[in-house]
This record gives sequence, structure tokens and C-alpha cells, in this order.
Amino acid sequence: MEYHRLINKSPITGICIGFVEEIYDHAKAENNGSLLIKSLIYLSKLNIAMLEDGEMQAIELFKSEIRTANAPVKNILQSMLAEVYENYLLDYYYSIYNNYDDKIQESDISTWTTKK
Repeated sequence: MEYHRLINKSPITGICIGFVEEIYDHAKAENNGSLLIKSLIYLSKLNIAMLEDGEMQAIELFKSEIRTANAPVKNILQSMLAEVYENYLLDYYYSIYNNYDDKIQESDISTWTTKK
């Protein structure tokens, strides 16, 4: 877990995240669907790679955009959200398999079971 702290303090990482967030904000303001999707791809990948709860942040980011998006952007974002869920399942299958039904919290995917 030490490398997460080192990566987050890297000036290059800070520049990348800041730059991508700037592009994301611009795409959202301009209602540019293709640029919004591209920036969300990069933001989610940076979050997943650098943050301990990056998957959760990526999921919340996609969910918030899906609520306000229109087709076809909404459909693409739903597909990307499904991919994040699938990758999380593949990465943490053993721990998810051992979760119990009584611990499930809808907002926390780390408590979900394979039946969910």
C-alpha cells in the first residue's frame, strides 16, 4: 500500500488527474458526449490504478453521469459501468465468494455476494 502514497504524491499523477478533470468539466459544460466518455474512461482508470477505493469512486462517477445522460451516451456509460463491475468481480472473486448474505450493503460492492 505504500506505493499508493508515492504515486499520489507524484507531480506527474497530479498533473494527469488535474488535466483529465479539466477536460471532463469542459466536456460536461459543452455537452460533448464523446469527450465526456473519453474523459470518464481516463478518470476511472486513474482512480482504479491509484486509489485504494478507486473502483468505488469509478462506480459512483459512472452512476452519477448515467442519471443525467441521454442515449446513446447513457448506453455507453452503462456498458462501461458493467465492465467495472465485471473487473471487480474477477479481481476479488475469492473474497466476494466468501461473503454472507446478511452483510450485504447495496452501496458497498465489497460486501456483495456472488449471488448478487
